[in-house]
Amino acid sequence: MRRRIPVGRRAVAAVCALIVVSVLVLDAAHPSASATETNDSTTGTASTVSPSTVAVGGTLTYTLSGFPPGATVQISVDDGAPGGQVPVQESVGSATVNKDGVTSGAVELPGYVVKGSHWLRFDVSAGPDIPTSEVRTLDYTNKSPYFTVGDEKWRSSLIRSTELNRSFAASCGWPVFHSTPDMGFDLPFSTWLPVVVDVEAWASDAPLLEREKPLVVHVPSQRKPPIKGTQFIDPVLRRLHDEGAIEYVAPSGLPHAQLRELVRSCDVVVDQVMFGSYGVAAVEAMAAGRVCVGRMNEAVRDRLPESPHLLEATPDDLYEVVASIRDRRDELRTRAAENRAFAEKWHDGRVSAERLAPFLGVG
Repeated sequence: MRRRIPVGRRAVAAVCALIVVSVLVLDAAHPSASATETNDSTTGTASTVSPSTVAVGGTLTYTLSGFPPGATVQISVDDGAPGGQVPVQESVGSATVNKDGVTSGAVELPGYVVKGSHWLRFDVSAGPDIPTSEVRTLDYTNKSPYFTVGDEKWRSSLIRSTELNRSFAASCGWPVFHSTPDMGFDLPFSTWLPVVVDVEAWASDAPLLEREKPLVVHVPSQRKPPIKGTQFIDPVLRRLHDEGAIEYVAPSGLPHAQLRELVRSCDVVVDQVMFGSYGVAAVEAMAAGRVCVGRMNEAVRDRLPESPHLLEATPDDLYEVVASIRDRRDELRTRAAENRAFAEKWHDGRVSAERLAPFLGVG
């Protein structure tokens, strides 16, 4: 018989505090943002800037993708023209696009970039045209996400607020849970409550890695900030697709039921190459018995009683890792079967139910 547990204001406050802590900690850990929602950018290009808040005269790091290989890019603030918040000025930096259409770097903001919201503008200044592209290389441009310039005192106050929220979560007296292993670093006193998926609904009997060209899927779950590294993943997979090594599908806006069927029928799911952990999308791929490409930080592995058998990749070696799949079919079928068992053991809801039972007064 279930016992009803009263939830008072203190419990509600504790839950709210944990939500705030999670949001602030995640923002501090992954402060970059994607430009997929901004206007005034050449179709197919994307950029990120980090951190999202920076002191006057501070340094921003950036990534840029979807540009012509070999192109030289000039970087300015607020377009460097009337209408922005800064006067007309020379570029604050330049970069050369690599063979995958990607570049990254850092720029130091000039002192005249005052407090407020700003953006970076990436314009091609030199480079050969691409015969297969309808866009001239010199016409490529991208407007970054907005970033906020503030003083160091203001930024420090945000950090202090995060620490206060974390302290409250530690002292509220209620059980604290985290759903993905990496969150345990921010709340080390909390209990891992594994994410739950309907393992049987995701199960698949579709043949694995029997196609001449493996069917590869990447579905970013969060473009702002782009914590999965889509800005690196997409150009690499498109290049491999164009070279005939894989069949790449990048679904957008699919209903969940259709997305599930796509995952259940594909060969490989590229989850993420950035944040060093795994979440719902990876568990769904494992439950479907598909090869799952991801990146696991060793410190995250050490927190787990057992680790999934991801096909490890980083932005630097993703091309080589995915290109090797056709020559590793037997090995990767075994790994996919092990991951299916891992999903059944840890993510079908039984472990999470056992860990919640004492708090809920059931069992």
